[in-house]
Amino acid sequence: MELGSSKIKEGLKSAISSSAIPIISVLIALAIGAILILIAGINPIDAYTTLFMGAFGSIYDFSEVLARLTPILLIGLGYSLAYRCRAINLGGEGQFYMGALLGTVLALALGDKLPSVILVPLLLIAGFFGGAIWGAVAAFLKVKLDVHEVLSTILLNYIAYNFVGYLVLYPLKEPGGYVAWTSILSSSALIPRLIFGTRFHAGVLVALALIPIMYVLLWKTSFGYEIRAVGYGLRASRYAGIKTSRSIAYSLILSAGFAGLAGIVEVTAIQQRLYMGITRDAGWNAVPVAYLGKLHPFGVALASLLFAVLLVGGDAMQRVYRVPVWIVFAIQGIVLILVLVGEVFPRLRAWGRGLKWHGKYFLVKRS
Repeated sequence: MELGSSKIKEGLKSAISSSAIPIISVLIALAIGAILILIAGINPIDAYTTLFMGAFGSIYDFSEVLARLTPILLIGLGYSLAYRCRAINLGGEGQFYMGALLGTVLALALGDKLPSVILVPLLLIAGFFGGAIWGAVAAFLKVKLDVHEVLSTILLNYIAYNFVGYLVLYPLKEPGGYVAWTSILSSSALIPRLIFGTRFHAGVLVALALIPIMYVLLWKTSFGYEIRAVGYGLRASRYAGIKTSRSIAYSLILSAGFAGLAGIVEVTAIQQRLYMGITRDAGWNAVPVAYLGKLHPFGVALASLLFAVLLVGGDAMQRVYRVPVWIVFAIQGIVLILVLVGEVFPRLRAWGRGLKWHGKYFLVKRS
């Protein structure tokens, strides 16, 4: 019993210590944001009250939060998988577009030929594969040609953006339309909305269901163990017999698949057609979300909720008090910087303790 209670205490202590940095970072960022709002000549208490009510004031408002949360959460879950394997995927925007593209093309081709209960899951699978295929390009460049994934995934964003832009402007453009977007998808291809008069849809439940699935994948399977082992130490993993290149490639591909899934969910649940700008920067917002969530599925979920609240509530602040939108972006950026500093500072401090100054240079202390 004492051993079990000690393990529980250690687990609680570890959970509290690991969540302390993100919580403190958020509070400091909100305090700095209040100062910026005050400088803009607006009462920060009134502004933050409007932000809170804009996100939680009604069922419709909260449904908007969930609508913004879903793509950020899905991409953030994928990022957390890749980042734990030290594969820095920054291609969520392009992978989002490619997943949305493949699913949209399939939906337009099938029309009403299949019932919704069959067509919608088929489109979700297509969206996942669309993103995964785009991620496989970066994985191939990384594993076979040693092209850094940061460079390749960023460049692939621009390729995907312009490729999809060409398609919606010409071959996939709505017949007779004047706007660069596709035709509206058939009703059987749309993810159902669960509350009438809101945008709360079943895709939210899909995203939430993937949180425990990702946890089990990372901590309860041999595949997840290899992913985490490679992230902890590449050379040690090789000595242990883990095929590190394979783990990195799989993490990039699966991560991209989640972004592609986010793309087709956005098309079939919210927008009902594909057009440029449909990502609403979800791929970029998911980067700080993954780090703020400490690369843990449940942490990513909470960080996604925070960012969705800031985005939806920030729109309300802008409408009511004309608070500059850059203040919300500044709060997001400050949160990320503080989280990264909180992670790096203890390591630098520990590293510094192992050095001794000898006038002109440092020497490593002997234990």
